[in-house]
Amino acid sequence: VLRILIRLINDSEDKKGPKTLGMLYRTLTEWLWFRFSGFPGWVELDDIRSKIEALAFEMHHSDLTLNSNQIVDDPAAKALDKAGFLISNNNVLDFRYPFAKQYFAASYLFSMKPKKILGLIEEPSFFFSGRMSTVWDSVFVILTGLAEESSNIIMAIADRDPFLAAKCVGGGISVDQSVVNSFGEFFKRLLDEEEHPSVLSASVEALADLGDISAIPKIINVIKNSSDGGMLS
Repeated sequence: VLRILIRLINDSEDKKGPKTLGMLYRTLTEWLWFRFSGFPGWVELDDIRSKIEALAFEMHHSDLTLNSNQIVDDPAAKALDKAGFLISNNNVLDFRYPFAKQYFAASYLFSMKPKKILGLIEEPSFFFSGRMSTVWDSVFVILTGLAEESSNIIMAIADRDPFLAAKCVGGGISVDQSVVNSFGEFFKRLLDEEEHPSVLSASVEALADLGDISAIPKIINVIKNSSDGGMLS
C-alpha cells in the first residue's frame, strides 16, 4: 500500500497525497480497481459502484462472506472478482483489501438517513488499556474523511461517542477549530475528574488524535500520579 501511495503522489501534478484517511482509501481503491481495466469481464467502477457499496455494507454489518455461486449470480460480487478485489479461502470469498470494504461501506452510509447512521454508533466501552474499538470505527473515520463538510457529522458522532469523534478528527479531516477546542476541553476535564485508568488512557489517546499539545502538562501529571503509570505510557 505504501508503494502504491508513493507512486500516486509522484504521478500527481501537485505531488501531494490525499489529505484525509477517507480520501486515501478512496484513491487507493479506485487505483487498484483501474489497474485491471482491459481484463475480461472488468467493468467501470462507477457503473457498479452503488451495488458494490450495498454489498460491502451488508458484509461489514453482518460479518458476511461470499461463496463461489455468488460470483455467478451477483453482479457486484462478479465485478469485485473480475477487478481482483476478492480472495478465496476454502471456497469462502472476502475482500482482498479490508480497507476497500470499509471504504465502500462508508460510501454506502451517504445513502442512509442520519438517524440510522448514528444508530450504528454504540456508547463507548472501556477495558484495561482504554476504549474498546468497534467494527464501525474505521468506517466512520473514512466517512468523515469523505464528507465535504465534517463539523456537523463530528458533533453528531460526539453525542454518541466523543472518543470516536476524536479518532475521526485524527483521520485528517478539516473541522472548525471551535469544535476541536471543545473536544479538547472535554477530555482535559476527564483527566482532572476521572479516576478509572481505562478512561484516563482513552482520554490521553483522544487528545493525541486532536493534536492538543496544551494537554501535555496534564497528561504528564496523570502519568506521574497513576498507580500504574505503565498503563498510560
